[in-house]
Amino acid sequence: MKKKYKWLIAVLVVIVVAAVGVQQFLFPNQFGRFQTTSKYKKGEASQEPLYSDKEFLKRMSKYPAFKDGLEQSTAVPGIQGAWSLEIPKKATDLTNLKMIKSKGLDPQGIAVSDKYIFISAYDDDKKVLSVIYVVDKNSGKYVKTIVLPDHAHTGGLAYDPKSKMLWAAGYEDKFAVLLGMSDKTIADYDINSHKAAKFDTGFVLTSIKRASTITFHNDDLWVGYFDAKKQGYIQKFKLQRTADGQLLLGKSVGDLDGSVSKANLQLEAVPQLQGISATDTNVLMTSSFGNRNSKLIRYAIFGDDNLYDGKYVTLPPYLESVAYDKNKNRFYALFESSTPKYRVKTKAVVDRIVFVDGNRLSKYEKTYHELENPKETKVK
Repeated sequence: MKKKYKWLIAVLVVIVVAAVGVQQFLFPNQFGRFQTTSKYKKGEASQEPLYSDKEFLKRMSKYPAFKDGLEQSTAVPGIQGAWSLEIPKKATDLTNLKMIKSKGLDPQGIAVSDKYIFISAYDDDKKVLSVIYVVDKNSGKYVKTIVLPDHAHTGGLAYDPKSKMLWAAGYEDKFAVLLGMSDKTIADYDINSHKAAKFDTGFVLTSIKRASTITFHNDDLWVGYFDAKKQGYIQKFKLQRTADGQLLLGKSVGDLDGSVSKANLQLEAVPQLQGISATDTNVLMTSSFGNRNSKLIRYAIFGDDNLYDGKYVTLPPYLESVAYDKNKNRFYALFESSTPKYRVKTKAVVDRIVFVDGNRLSKYEKTYHELENPKETKVK
């Protein structure tokens, strides 16, 4: 080989090594630290974390409120791969669908029942239908995957313990929608049927642009709207049950044929609202957008659910949703930073559902600016 070619090859090798080094410095999550050996059966989801417990705690060390309040964690299902069903060519063809493996469904919403943690996720590549992962609340182990009949973000989930109904927020034909799935439907569903699951009831919401996030509180479904630049807001829909078992949202009976409902009351929310949850005395909101630290904001509830005394703690970027578990007096935080799209953008990747003791957060809280209008107003 001529000397000039040897010299050229040597220069190219140096350039490649330097480029890899710079990229590893800027985006360290792309190389070496992530565990990528994951085995899971067809029809299921991986529940392997991206890195060890020791590495996880190291990455969380700059967030003392998070690290100190950490009770337990379990890997988010699907971050190292999961099975779903292909998006059909016609939206109504939801049977005999091909089962496809996806490498990175994006987790969005979280809700808890007495037995399970539910996590929604969507495919950013738009190849497979959105899913809801079911996780055993006590063991933290993945149970099954529910494939939804569309490929929407499904950003919000809420569980109604009285009706035994899991609610999902969606968007269809320029309207926000709420869709309900019963415990029985969840228990009976099997992805190996090659069919998408069916919702049991639903409502079209005409008073809110999008149902970005939801929570269930005192017989109300609270529906939140995300805005990247302006204040978000939350609308309240009264959920009632008739003697014959029908569900009413406002004055509308739930069905899947376009039952329309409008909120009566509205609350201002924090900017860049991603998730909401509520206790008997507080409302929790998550504020997050892009590769910046997130905030978990707590407001005390006063009178007719008016909000005051705002406090916040700083958490890692890409915080999506939060769900409060009254039975265990803790909340569950869900991040989307573990997906391939975002894990290269931050060192503080949260690859787990994190169970946090809310009582320990108070010593790290700082005052959050008061809302411009902390009182409920009527929806116009």
